[in-house]
Amino acid sequence: MENDPYPIFERLRREAPVAWIPAAHAWVASTWEACRTIADDATNFRGGTSPMHERVLGTDHLRYS
Repeated sequence: MENDPYPIFERLRREAPVAWIPAAHAWVASTWEACRTIADDATNFRGGTSPMHERVLGTDHLRYS
């Protein structure tokens, strides 16, 4: 994963757009559609933010949608 994550990302997008990754202890959404669905549904997806989230998505992206 560290040397070349792109084949893994491609496989996730194809086979499991939302997947539990045990090594990261986290669910990962790997497609734009899955990410947007989660971001638009605060009732069912009420998770908090983390430093990684802010690095990837920017600060509090939900308030701008």
